[in-house]
Amino acid sequence: MLSRLAGRQNWCFLNPIVSESKLFWWRLLGRVLLFFLSSAFVLAATAPLTQKIPGPWANFVLGLVAALGAFALTVLFVRWEGLPLQSVGAAPKRGSLLRFAFGFLVGLVLVALYASISAAAGHVRWVRAPGNGFAPTLMSLLTYFALSCREELGFRGYPLLRLKGFFGVWGAQIYRCSGLCR
Repeated sequence: MLSRLAGRQNWCFLNPIVSESKLFWWRLLGRVLLFFLSSAFVLAATAPLTQKIPGPWANFVLGLVAALGAFALTVLFVRWEGLPLQSVGAAPKRGSLLRFAFGFLVGLVLVALYASISAAAGHVRWVRAPGNGFAPTLMSLLTYFALSCREELGFRGYPLLRLKGFFGVWGAQIYRCSGLCR
């Protein structure tokens, strides 16, 4: 019996009577955890390299290298599973620019709403900082964009969409937010 199971895909070294769906679940979970660990390693390995970069460029370089690393990991893991990049939302397609603009606008509205509520409640007083011009503001925006790309690719791209296919939307969100992967 063991020799018959050895050639089948649902064979497992520890328990040859593991069902295929259970083995699939463990493989999926293992790949997602490996992705999270690899993504954290890329970020941790990049951070010391940026300490020698002066000023606000360090955070921008950190975000850019970490985002590129997260994209490279996404490509690697998607290819490993034989999936197209579109299946995890990492490939641009028609309407991507419009969705990006809409998401950016919604993000700006949320920040403005938070700032307005905080100011109206009296918890915050907004004061313009002297010496901030166009260049530092643009650098902050680019840094925020790079770090946002890294976060989207690292936490909501491959891992969330792969878990969603198996656990459903709420199960994937609960697992991702449970602290096991973040």
